[in-house]
Amino acid sequence: MPRDWKGFIRRLLNRPLFGTVVVPRGAVVDAGLFPEDEFPVHCTKCRYLLRGLPDGRCPECGTAFQRGRLLVREYVLKHDEPSFRSSPAGKWTWWLSIGGIALQLAAYGAFLASIFVPEPATPATFQQTADWTTRLFLAWRVVTVIAWLMFIGAGILAARHFYRTRAKRRRIREALNLPKT
Repeated sequence: MPRDWKGFIRRLLNRPLFGTVVVPRGAVVDAGLFPEDEFPVHCTKCRYLLRGLPDGRCPECGTAFQRGRLLVREYVLKHDEPSFRSSPAGKWTWWLSIGGIALQLAAYGAFLASIFVPEPATPATFQQTADWTTRLFLAWRVVTVIAWLMFIGAGILAARHFYRTRAKRRRIREALNLPKT
C-alpha cells in the first residue's frame, strides 16, 4: 500500500485508460517521411484517393486537405473505420462472412429436411428414403464444414489486415512522439 495516497491517485488518474492514446488537436506529421504508395490518404468528405496530389484541395469535391494531418487522421485516429471496408481484405472478409452465413442456413435447411421425412409406405421406398436422408445429412455436414472454413478465412483476413496496418500506425505515432500502446 502506498503511503502517499493523493500522489498515487493523481498518477493513476493521469494515465490514459486501457492503452488509449491522446492525440493533440491539429497534430501533423511530416508527410515527406511517409511515401505515398505505402501510406495512401483519402479525402475526408468523398473518400477520393489523394495519391500524388500536393496539399490543397480535393479535385473531386473541393475539400481542403493537408497530407500530414490526413496521415494522423487515417492511421492513428480512425485507423480501421473506412480503410478496412474499402480494402480488398475488407471486401473479401465481407463476402466470405455473408457466404458462410448463407451456406450455414442452407445446411440447416437440409438437416431439417432430413429430419422431417415422412414414413415410407413400401420397403422399396424405404430404401430410397434412407438413401436420400443419408445424402442430405452428408451434404449438411460438408456444407457446414465449408461454411466454417469461410468464417475462419474471414477472421484470418481481418487479423492479417489489422497486423499489417499496425506497423504503419506505430510509425506515425513515433513521428508524433506519442506513447506506445
